[in-house]
Amino acid sequence: MKFSRQTSVIRRMYAGFAVMVVLFIATITLMLQGTNRIHGQLEAVTSESLPLVTTASQANVRLLAADKIFKDFLTSQNPERMAGYQSNFAKAHQTYLQSQQVLIAQLKKYPALESQSAQLLDLEHRYFSEANRAMANYRTQLEAQAERQKMARRFQQLYPVLSSQMKEFINDQDDFTVKMIAKNYFIKLEQTETITSDALATDDLAAITKAIKQNKKLVNHLNNAYRSLASQLPVLKQNFDEAVQQYTRDIGKKGGILATHAEYVDAKHRLYDNIAVLATEVDNAVSLLDSFKTQADIQMEAAISSAEEAYSQGFRQAMLIGLCVVGFALFIGWVLAQSVRKPLNSTLVTLEALTQGDMTQRVNDNHFIEFQKLSGHINTLAGNLQDVIGEISKASEDLTNVATENQTTTNLAKNRLNEQRQQTSSVAAAMTQMEQSVTDVSRSAQHSMERVQEVSQAANSGREVMSRNIHTAHQLSSRLDESVQAVAQLQSMSSNIGSILDVIRNIADQTNLLALNAAIEAARAGDQGRGFAVVADEVRVLAKRTTDSTSEIESMIQSLQGSAGQAVNMMQSCVSEMDNSINQATDANGAMEEIQAIILDISEMSEQIALAAQEQRSTTGSIARSVEDINHIADANFTAMEEVADASGKLDQLAHQQNGLVHKFKL
Repeated sequence: MKFSRQTSVIRRMYAGFAVMVVLFIATITLMLQGTNRIHGQLEAVTSESLPLVTTASQANVRLLAADKIFKDFLTSQNPERMAGYQSNFAKAHQTYLQSQQVLIAQLKKYPALESQSAQLLDLEHRYFSEANRAMANYRTQLEAQAERQKMARRFQQLYPVLSSQMKEFINDQDDFTVKMIAKNYFIKLEQTETITSDALATDDLAAITKAIKQNKKLVNHLNNAYRSLASQLPVLKQNFDEAVQQYTRDIGKKGGILATHAEYVDAKHRLYDNIAVLATEVDNAVSLLDSFKTQADIQMEAAISSAEEAYSQGFRQAMLIGLCVVGFALFIGWVLAQSVRKPLNSTLVTLEALTQGDMTQRVNDNHFIEFQKLSGHINTLAGNLQDVIGEISKASEDLTNVATENQTTTNLAKNRLNEQRQQTSSVAAAMTQMEQSVTDVSRSAQHSMERVQEVSQAANSGREVMSRNIHTAHQLSSRLDESVQAVAQLQSMSSNIGSILDVIRNIADQTNLLALNAAIEAARAGDQGRGFAVVADEVRVLAKRTTDSTSEIESMIQSLQGSAGQAVNMMQSCVSEMDNSINQATDANGAMEEIQAIILDISEMSEQIALAAQEQRSTTGSIARSVEDINHIADANFTAMEEVADASGKLDQLAHQQNGLVHKFKL
C-alpha cells in the first residue's frame, strides 16, 4: 500500500463547497445591494410621499367634517343646538389647523408644491371667515324671521280692526262729509294693505324697497284722512288712535313689518351668497388637497418604478449567479460521485455479505484515505463480530438447556399450586356455608330474644292490668259496703217515716172527730152556728184527704222498704262475690309475677345465646375471610406461576430462536 499516492475525498469536498460558498456570498451581496436600493425607494415613499398623502387626506376629511357641522348649523333652528354646532365648528377649525400645519411642514420637502402653501392658508382663512359670517347671517335671518312672523300676525289683526270695526262706527253716521272722508280713508287703507301683503309675499328686495316707498307716501294721506275723521268723530280717536299709529309704523317706518321683512330677505340673500362662496371655497380646498395627493402619488409611482427596476436587475443577477452555482455544484457532485462510487460499492458488497450472515467477508484496500480508514474499521468490526457471535452460539446452547430444565420445574410447581388452590377453594366454600349457618342461628336467637322480650312486656302489661283490676275491685267493694249502709239507713228511715205516718193518721182521725163534734155543735146552735158548720165540714173533708194520702204514702213506704231489703241482700251478695274476685285476682297477679320472673330468666338466656351466636358468627366470618384471603393468595400464586411458566416457555422459545439465529451466521 502506497500512502503517498492516497488523496482525500474530504479535501475535494471542502474545496468544492468553498467555491460554492464564495459564489453564494456573491449572490447574497448582489441581492442585498438590490434590496438596499429597493429599501431606499420604499423609504422615500414611506417617509415623504405616503405621509403627504395621509396628511392631505386627513386635512381633507377634517375640512369636510367642519363643512358638515356648518351645514348642520344651517339646518337647525334650536338655539341650544346652534350654539353646540358653533362650538363644534370652532373645535373642527382648530383640528383642521393642526392638520394644515403638519401638511405645510411636509410641503417644504417638495419645492414644486411649497408655493401652494400660501394658497392653502388663504383658502383656510377665507372659508372659515365666510362660514362665521354665514352663521351670523343665519342667526340674523332667524331673528328677523321670528320678528317678521310676530309682526305679520299683528298686521293681520290690525287691518280688520281699522277696516271692519271702523266701518261700523262710520255707518252709524248720517253726515255726508264724514262718509266722504271715510271713503278716502278706506281706499288708502286698502291700498296700503295690498301693497304690504304683496311685499310680504315676495323675496325680491327691490320690490320690498319700492313697497316701503309707496307706503311712505300713502301713510301721509292715510293719517290726514284719519285725523279729519277723528276731528268729526272724537270717539274714533279714543278707540282707534293706537291701532292707526301701529299700522302706519308697520307699513312705512323703520322697525315696521316691511322693514323687518326687508332685513329678513337681505339676511337670506347674504346667507345664500355665503353658502355659494363656501361651496366654491370647499371645492377649491379639496382640489388643492387632491393636487397634493396627486403629486405625492406621482412620486410614489416613480419610487415604486425605481424599486421594480432595482428588483428586476437584482433578480437577473441572482439568476445568473444562481445558474453558475448550480452548474458548478453539479460538476462537483459528479466528480465526487465518481470518486466515491467504486470504494463505496466495494464497502457495500462487504456489508451486504455481513448482513446476510457471512462473517468471513472483508473490504479491499482503497487509495482514498477516508475509505481506507473506513475499510479497516469495517474489517475490524467484522472480526470482532465473528468472535462475539461464536461465543453467543455457545452461550445460546447452554441457555437452551437451562430454559428446558426451568420450564419442567415450573410446570411441576404450577400443578402443585393448582391442587393447593382447589383445596383452599373447597375450605373457603365450607367456611362460607358455616358462616351462613351461624348467621342463621344468630338471627334465630335474636328473633327468639325479641319474642321473649315481647312476651315479658305483655306479662308486665297483664300484671299491671291485674293490679289495676284488684285496686278497682277493692274500690268497688268499698262502694258496695257504703251502698249497703246507705240502703240500711234508707230502710231505717222508711221505718221512721211509717211511725210518723201513724202519728199523722191519728191526728187526721182526731181532726175528723173534732170536725164531727163541731158540726154537731153547729147544728145545735142553729143559724148562728151555720158558718162554723161549713168550716167544720171543710176540716172534716181535709182530714179525710189527709187520711187517704197517709194510706197511700204508707203503701209506698212499705214497697220502698221491701225494695230496700232486696237491695241490701243483693249488695251483700255482690260484696261476697267481689271478695272472691279480689282473692282470685290476687292469686292471678302472683302467678303473673312468677311468669314474668321466668320470662326474664328466659330472656337473659336468649340474650346470652344471641351474644354467643354473634361471637361465633364474627369468629366464623374472620376465619372465612382468612380462608378467602388464602384462596386469593393461592390464586395470585397460581397466576404468578402461570406467568412464570409462560415466561419460561417464552425463554425456551427465545433460546431456540437465538440458537437458530446464531447458526445462520457463517463463522
